Amino acid sequence: YATYDGTAWSEWAGWDEQPADFGWEPAAVEYDGGQYVYYTSKDGRLYQNSYDGQTWGGWQDLSGDYEIAYSPYANVYEDSLYLYAIDTEGAVYYKAYDGQAWGEWTAVHDSYAAATTYEPYAVEWGGYENVFWTGADGKVYWNRYDGSAWTEARALTGDGSYESAPYAIGY
Repeated sequence: YATYDGTAWSEWAGWDEQPADFGWEPAAVEYDGGQYVYYTSKDGRLYQNSYDGQTWGGWQDLSGDYEIAYSPYANVYEDSLYLYAIDTEGAVYYKAYDGQAWGEWTAVHDSYAAATTYEPYAVEWGGYENVFWTGADGKVYWNRYDGSAWTEARALTGDGSYESAPYAIGY
């Protein structure tokens, strides 16, 4: 990683005492003035480290009872940090951080399995936290959260079949 102080970039650096080797690409997000980095290790654990602008806070395992299959994704919605991951059974889960404590892992959907090789994606738009994932059937699915409940997951329209992670932007 490298940091920018407003005028210049630092030299590239690595993390000391990383608990396990990267299995997938990391995800980074800014939340409440800090930088947060997440990664899934080769052994299926999901780790977090936070940076306050001066020092790294140290790695924490956020996996709980789950084994994570692919890259995580993180997004901020309504003053909370949301972390998304796919478990080894193909279900999309999230947990939220309110600045004080993490909630429990909870399913984003009840009936659609995520693809076996792609991470989920989320974007805040239209007053909702919108989450997208590619299903095992090649369709892109979408579910949205209003801060208290998820709407019903549904496939986006079209006959296409996809073999990659989705990406969305709100404008």
